[in-house]
Amino acid sequence: MLGKIVKTNYIRRLKIPSKEDLALRRYLENADIILRNGNWVSSGGLNVNYWITTEKLISNPDILKLIAKYVNTIIITKKIEAIAACSISGIPWAVAISLYCNMPLIILRKKRESHGEKSFIIGDSKSVIGKQTLLVDDSILTGKTIRFFYGRLKKIGCKVENIFVFDLWKKQEFVDNITIWAKQENISIWYAVSFNF
Repeated sequence: MLGKIVKTNYIRRLKIPSKEDLALRRYLENADIILRNGNWVSSGGLNVNYWITTEKLISNPDILKLIAKYVNTIIITKKIEAIAACSISGIPWAVAISLYCNMPLIILRKKRESHGEKSFIIGDSKSVIGKQTLLVDDSILTGKTIRFFYGRLKKIGCKVENIFVFDLWKKQEFVDNITIWAKQENISIWYAVSFNF
């Protein structure tokens, strides 16, 4: 069910050399990460009868390193200075990228914690304020979650022109809506793989 490459001026696939890309695709096809014939609700509130479980991928350090290696090319060319993770599923990807690229990292929560600092942010927000920040999540379906966290980053004063997600759910109406939003905000959304449904 791996999809063909989606490319617009605002949605772009990571440039992964064909040998490593083929190995990644073979791994994904055998990793049993697509669950079907169920009733799942996405974090954006959409009911779907299939689910991509990228959570299984974070147990493979080779996959995390491979993705971080190629996200680093975005970081260099786009002059990114910090990483922000969408909790919870974006955290492992963002940590891998942050460590590989030696970048400061914050984690964004949807809800304020009732203990500790009672903040929406885990980490030192001062390390990212005013900086070109890469927003990271595991996947993008409707774009509702990514738009929420994008707004949160902008509110604290980060510059956000690039977003990375591991997988893009390739359903045309969603891609169209995400492209319209990305164009309005002048953002590039980068992804490693896409899935057709």
